[in-house]
Amino acid sequence: MKFFIYLGIFAFLTEHSLAQNINKVNEFNISGLITNAENQPIDFAQIIIKDQVKSVIAYSYTDSIGNYFLKYQTLSDSITLNVSRIGYIEKSIRLSTKTATMNLTLNLSPNNRLTEVVITNNINAINSKNDTITFLSKAFSDGTETNVEDLLTKLPGLSVNKDTGKIKFQGREIKTILLDGDDLTGQNYKVLSKNLSADWIQEIEILKKFTNSRLLKGLIKSEDIAINLKLKENAKAPLFGNLLVGGGTTSKHTIKAELLSYLKNLKRFSVIVGNNTGSDLETYDMETYSNSQLEYKGFLFAEQILNESPLAPPFFKNENFTFQEGQFVSNVMVVKPTHKFNIRSFTSLYNNNLNFNSNDSLSYILPNNKNLSIIQSQILNQKPFEAFQDLKLDYTLSKNEELTSAIKFKYSDKQFRSVNETNYDSIRQKEAIIDQQFYGNISYTNKLNSMWVLVADFQIGRSHLDEHLNFYDFSKNIISANNQTINQNYFNLGGMANLIGKINETFYGNLLLGWAKTSSDFGVSKLYSNKYEYKNTFIEFNLKADFKNIHFNTGARFRSINTIYNFQKYNNFLIEPQISVSLKKRILKYFTSEFKGIYNSEYVFFKPSSLFDKELSTSFRSKIYYNTSAHIPTKNDFLIFSVNISDNEKNYLTTHFEWGYETNNNTLSNSIFYNNDIVINEFIQNSNSNSLFTIYSIDKYFQKIHTSIKLSYKNQISNSVLSIENISGSNRLRRDNFNIAAGLILTKKINLSLAFNNYNDETNWLSRKTKFDFQNYLFKIIYNYSKAIMFNLAFQTTDFGKNLGGVNSIVETNIKFKPKNGKWQFEGQLNNLTNLNLVKISKLNPFFFTTTNYPLQPRFLLLTAKYRF
Repeated sequence: MKFFIYLGIFAFLTEHSLAQNINKVNEFNISGLITNAENQPIDFAQIIIKDQVKSVIAYSYTDSIGNYFLKYQTLSDSITLNVSRIGYIEKSIRLSTKTATMNLTLNLSPNNRLTEVVITNNINAINSKNDTITFLSKAFSDGTETNVEDLLTKLPGLSVNKDTGKIKFQGREIKTILLDGDDLTGQNYKVLSKNLSADWIQEIEILKKFTNSRLLKGLIKSEDIAINLKLKENAKAPLFGNLLVGGGTTSKHTIKAELLSYLKNLKRFSVIVGNNTGSDLETYDMETYSNSQLEYKGFLFAEQILNESPLAPPFFKNENFTFQEGQFVSNVMVVKPTHKFNIRSFTSLYNNNLNFNSNDSLSYILPNNKNLSIIQSQILNQKPFEAFQDLKLDYTLSKNEELTSAIKFKYSDKQFRSVNETNYDSIRQKEAIIDQQFYGNISYTNKLNSMWVLVADFQIGRSHLDEHLNFYDFSKNIISANNQTINQNYFNLGGMANLIGKINETFYGNLLLGWAKTSSDFGVSKLYSNKYEYKNTFIEFNLKADFKNIHFNTGARFRSINTIYNFQKYNNFLIEPQISVSLKKRILKYFTSEFKGIYNSEYVFFKPSSLFDKELSTSFRSKIYYNTSAHIPTKNDFLIFSVNISDNEKNYLTTHFEWGYETNNNTLSNSIFYNNDIVINEFIQNSNSNSLFTIYSIDKYFQKIHTSIKLSYKNQISNSVLSIENISGSNRLRRDNFNIAAGLILTKKINLSLAFNNYNDETNWLSRKTKFDFQNYLFKIIYNYSKAIMFNLAFQTTDFGKNLGGVNSIVETNIKFKPKNGKWQFEGQLNNLTNLNLVKISKLNPFFFTTTNYPLQPRFLLLTAKYRF
């Protein structure tokens, strides 16, 4: 009943808003078109409106077909309209405010005198204008950065997860990375951040309140964040790039080619990488890229069951340990055949052959002061191959209509082979994981009037996953009876209609109606097969309000879920509320602050892979078993408070505080059993858990001495149920991580990079307390002998304590030489300078203790030459 009341109120406000006159005193609208000398539209041109005292009162960017629209308020008799775009001469005109609505078409002339921008000490390293923050890359670079990701980690407010590639600004994950205003990659931005060389970059822009739809600009209160990379003007050309080749001792070799094109109707970034130095080449992740977006709409995808052995210990670079030879090829581009038609293509190929060895001593801690000890050595080989294609077509039907279609396809074939010698047996394990995914959608957008936009979307998806696991026991000379094959097939179909807009100048609304259906088969070794069908019909509404500095957002999602599992039918009706409140306020003269609170509730149903009620092997040493229900979802509640305080004008200080609390009802508890040296994990849906986390971070940049300091502290406390050999109890985990990183300029010739990480894990299960902590140190000195020669020495060490592995250190050094012409760069790199044989790492928790020896690659010298064209 409440749902229909909410819906009635929403419909009344919508009808009322469409009838009222939105023009107010001293409020003005200006729109138009920006074109070049050939009357072709210019996209992503910046439009800035200033009043008579030169204060910025509004700004925007042109869309893909050159259109712009701004709404502003002023008491001035006139304004200044400024239009700028890279590659064109900036234009400024003065306009009277006697007319409330204006339509203006402007023509920009090309700038044929592109010269290198020279940064002096008088220019700010950080500039803030409205919702855009601009960083000058030269102010933060020390010359050792190999890609954009390395540069972004040094910027205040930005953090990069080196494992996943995710980038966050003030705690919020960015949506995409633009290349001079163009979106080449969508949300799969790792191809740019991990492969584009840092020395191309002139400026990095943080775009707050980002939206990539021209029809939605001004009609939604977006909280998305994007990064815009602005390349150096003197580098841009119809065809430009880098070519790097190198070779070294122990038969090491590397090659990397970057190719960029800046043409009238084409922008492209291509990369070809091949090496055997140990570097991981895979830089895309379709599962994260696609599934996280579509599962919210009701789509389900296959999940991998088998374990993949890690190739390197955490906190160290993969290339220190892994022997490999691989290739990665990628091409991303935006083509604009006409001003109405855009094509975005993303193609990737990845092939590798990785070899990795380790040996460990593992002790399982059993109740009643018993333990199970295993000594193991492992020889591991992996051969992954992956192909990915993403094609998106945007067509402008009219001024108020757009049609978008997209297809994504991924094929993955991963082959794993390992030989495992233990004090119990000798096992050869083979894994073959073949994954195929397809997704397609077509979307129609119609701007109904000046206040409302309708988006209709249709999606289709298919996912197929085969996992083969084979064991051979050398000690008994037999094929194991635990061999298995898992087949998963998913088919998804769905559609949505979304009404987005504003009710008046204070209230914004969003009404979404959608339907999705998933059909799946889950089979094991042709012996068992489970049928699963999942239908999700939902209605979602959101109401946003802006009251000066206070922003309020409330809404709910109403879901009707119909599931069929093994011919049993279940029905659920669920309500998922959400609410958020934020306060933005100016503190003192330069500081801006944002206080925000969020509450969200969601229900999650288990997938077929977590409903299967038979034992499944995940490796030669482990098995899993599920005791769950298809019709009882897990209920997750989130409560988050955050505070952001920043000054990007004078003090260059950014602080972020976040506190969150999560509860999980009807979730899984873990029961552990042992069968000789086999570990069996049983997951039972009979438990509740909770988690409390806290995040602090402070970033400070000292412009006069070109020094930046970053401090962060993360704390997480979680409570769950753990059972070992039928003895059950509450398990409390506390995890702390303190990090400090600094980049210092000691003299004109010497730079220092310092980092310290302290990790602490503490668990308490049935009064059995275990504590595991270690420290990680990084010291890097950069000596600029001259403008052409730079020397770099990096020292990294991890201290696990005397009883848990002691101190492990890795030293690397390199020297770079850049001739005056700027076209060439020569580099010599010495890996594992001290020729350390191995790194010993230990880990401790309530039910096991392990010490693992990871052999290091022997010392090798790598010489490279890089040519810029």
